[in-house]
Amino acid sequence: MIDEQNGKIRFLHANNDLKSFPEANCSKVRQVFVDSKQHIWVATTEGFVVFNENFKDPKDIKYRYYHRNEEKQNSLRANDVHCIFEDADAAMWFGTFGGGLSKLKTKVEDSRPFEFEVFNRDNGMPNNVVYTILDDKQGNLWLTTENSIVKFNKKTNKIEAFGKGNELENVEFSEASACLLQSGEICAGSKSGFYSFRPEAVKRRVIKAQLVFTKLLLFNKEVEIGEKGSILQTQLDKTSQIEFNSKQNVFTIEFATLDMRAPERIQYSYKLDGFDKEWNNVQTKHYATYTALPPGKYTFRVKSTDSEGVWLQNDRQIEIVILPSFWQSNFAKFLYVLLLITLFLITLYIFITIFKLKNNVHLEKQMTDMKLRFFTDISHELRTRSH
Repeated sequence: MIDEQNGKIRFLHANNDLKSFPEANCSKVRQVFVDSKQHIWVATTEGFVVFNENFKDPKDIKYRYYHRNEEKQNSLRANDVHCIFEDADAAMWFGTFGGGLSKLKTKVEDSRPFEFEVFNRDNGMPNNVVYTILDDKQGNLWLTTENSIVKFNKKTNKIEAFGKGNELENVEFSEASACLLQSGEICAGSKSGFYSFRPEAVKRRVIKAQLVFTKLLLFNKEVEIGEKGSILQTQLDKTSQIEFNSKQNVFTIEFATLDMRAPERIQYSYKLDGFDKEWNNVQTKHYATYTALPPGKYTFRVKSTDSEGVWLQNDRQIEIVILPSFWQSNFAKFLYVLLLITLFLITLYIFITIFKLKNNVHLEKQMTDMKLRFFTDISHELRTRSH
């Protein structure tokens, strides 16, 4: 900070009048921004600092330091803040390295913690690096990332990326090097020069890139097409259903989007209906592997972006059937039930037989006792008469 008094210039820093500044965490400053409400924002590599510019003595400045809280969903996604910007509606925006674009949802005057709405690769950003932020006269934000220019519609949150394939071949944009001219043009600086454009004239080149299934692997070995006993009798891309037996429990499906401009930048997302609860956003990985799926019917679905990171309407799907083993089949279940019934009947028969035997033994004992008493009485009577 610079202090001008009595024609003298004095530099204020943490070793003199700015001792309360959180220098331990914020020594590397990327940008200083003043908003319309007289707040000064300091973007650093470890979060940001904000304070009011209306102070009499620099020693009395009250700094508010913010850094990422990993336990909260509405926190910044990264601490390295490249740029801070206030749009025409007085909303504060933050561009980060690794966390994408963030919008501040709380007011500085509020005592509660800052909360943010985050827009990153999951929302359609080409990557999670934002170097600069500007707005145009139509109410859109314009961002520069590592190698793309991004148009962000604040009303709909729609993201349009302009990169390779839109006159931006092998460009590497620079940090803090963009401006809006009085003519309405935007200039964005790069390592090889600068680009200028009129925002209202920019139209994204629309492509229809088909997504295809390219390969099926079992236990990391490619399945041959049309061979005897093969589960593929035609090309995978023309197959509507794949049937696996119970022993074929490790398989991989490979896929690709036919956008040849920059295929290495295409992002993919897939889901197995009936097994996955959410879509798997796997960035540039173009295959999916599943192991030990329970028997049943599933639907494998996949979608992708183009090479500029814009999600396309090119969803594909293929049915997956996992057959049960013999011991899991309906016939086996019938045998299990039959066996249980048989065991029950045998057990019941044994119990009934034991009961009958016990009852017969008891009756025979009673008959024996009666016969013994009868002969005892007769013998006693005969001895009495003989005397």
